Amino acid sequence: MINDLASESAKFGLKLNPEKTKIMTNGKKDPVTVEQTQISYVDEYIYLGQLISPEDNINKEVERRIAKGWKKYWGAKEIMKDKNLHISTKSKLFNTCILPVLTYGSETWALTRNIAKKLSTCQHAMERSMVGIKRKDKWYPRDGKRKRGRPQRRWDDDIRQVAGTTWGRVAIERREWRRLKEAFATWQTDIQNMNKRNIKDVEKSLVNLAIMSELVLESASENRRNLRRTAVTTIDEDLREKIRLLRMRELGHSRKEARKEGKELLTIIEVKLNRGHLNSQNTIHRTHKYQTDPIHRGRVGSYAFAVKHTHTKKRE
Repeated sequence: MINDLASESAKFGLKLNPEKTKIMTNGKKDPVTVEQTQISYVDEYIYLGQLISPEDNINKEVERRIAKGWKKYWGAKEIMKDKNLHISTKSKLFNTCILPVLTYGSETWALTRNIAKKLSTCQHAMERSMVGIKRKDKWYPRDGKRKRGRPQRRWDDDIRQVAGTTWGRVAIERREWRRLKEAFATWQTDIQNMNKRNIKDVEKSLVNLAIMSELVLESASENRRNLRRTAVTTIDEDLREKIRLLRMRELGHSRKEARKEGKELLTIIEVKLNRGHLNSQNTIHRTHKYQTDPIHRGRVGSYAFAVKHTHTKKRE
């Protein structure tokens, strides 16, 4: 039959090419010779751009289409990977030139979930490549060392130092937080204004600081209904005298001695709160120290102050 086709084609000037001619059959494979050249048998053949096989296996054709699609995509790499080109231009090129190659002959496919997933995965990979998104995340391990000095102070460190570590739960109750925000603002203002030279202003700031600490402890307490406040604010006479002496030295020429005593001086305000139902019988002490350089660039700065809160077990 093939010899008859070759002889009839030669009458019209057509010549059969034995090298490009293949035979595919599901029956008996008899040897066929054309112009003293034996025609080979194959199990699959590409006909009109589509892979054909007796088993009608579409998976091989889909994998072949995916490979052709990637080949076409990397052929337009300069356009697809250009970061300065708008994504709409890339999408037009993708839908016009690459997607038809990927889905060529899909009208004759018997699609399954596996085949649809393969095509969808290929399309998403091409789209990620166009946009420049990678599935692998970059992570730099922390192998270095921290710089010398204390870490940079954060804004919530000041609030945590005054209100404790549970200040976030206190802030949820808006009424209590509104009552405390003025106390926080007063504390910040008093700490900044303690460099004033009037001793009465310093004593007044210390009293405000004690009242603010009272409010914070009262609000942060889980048993604030059973908390009875008896606040006693005292400033020892010896400390008053030390402040006066330090004040006189600041006005004089001995600033070196004033700086030394300013760092060592701690004005202690005792706020005694009687509280019941304590788990421990011992007295709990919490000390917050606010210390800055008393003299900075030739100016008189704020002293170092410590607030001592004493919680005692309720006496029966």
